[in-house]
Amino acid sequence: MSLRLPIALCVYLTSKGHYGSQTLYRATLEDLDRQIPLRSFAARVAHLKVQPGEEAAAAGIGTDLKSMGFNVYVATAGWSRGQSHMAEYLKDQIRVSRLPELNDCQFVWHCDDDSALVSHRDTLEVVLARMTSLISASPDTLTARFLRREDLPATLAIQSAPAEGDVLWTSDVNFQQPLLRSLDYYRMLKIVEDNWATASQMHIEALWREVLGHFARGQRKHAVWHPDYAETVHLGVPDYAAVCARHSLTVRPNFT
Repeated sequence: MSLRLPIALCVYLTSKGHYGSQTLYRATLEDLDRQIPLRSFAARVAHLKVQPGEEAAAAGIGTDLKSMGFNVYVATAGWSRGQSHMAEYLKDQIRVSRLPELNDCQFVWHCDDDSALVSHRDTLEVVLARMTSLISASPDTLTARFLRREDLPATLAIQSAPAEGDVLWTSDVNFQQPLLRSLDYYRMLKIVEDNWATASQMHIEALWREVLGHFARGQRKHAVWHPDYAETVHLGVPDYAAVCARHSLTVRPNFT
């Protein structure tokens, strides 16, 4: 019997890509597929933000993603790094939160397109199962996520609850592959949409922390794996080719 996960895999990407590579997402998704077949997820959604003038590259990316079993949603908008990028990203998240695919899944796995996942002791399938169990165990546990090793000191500094084995408990949230309830995802982004004038001016991760924080009573809001157990490796960096080579990941050529 094939594995079936009650998770909607939601990947966000842009036609611009990262540091000259428009296809870095391929390294991310192929590495994930090697650990857990992409077909195992109950839904696969990709949201592609297209810069005007990059339509040809976007067409190639969209076709490629569809060949991998993703339902692809496209939005065209101009943006630059900074607040306009964050506001456009929020609009993408609001669109995705409304999709019928998510209604049929208990969990959403919110993923950027430039992160490789490294599990040191268990298979990634086991890691994800533990993440769903952590969230299911208490309505006050809002997310479970990975962490970049270099961010561990900062995370330790803002812990809101003692560590338990492989898990740190923190009041902070970021986009290093968080898993959360689909209903929480929808409700959080509905609140963002209803308060757009204020929300669109905030740092996007601070906004998530603020809104999601009201969904929990206690301090054990966000479960984070210690990087010695499972970590995320950021690929969207200037020396991405060297980082990918260290992890035996393949960077495909651009579509243009």
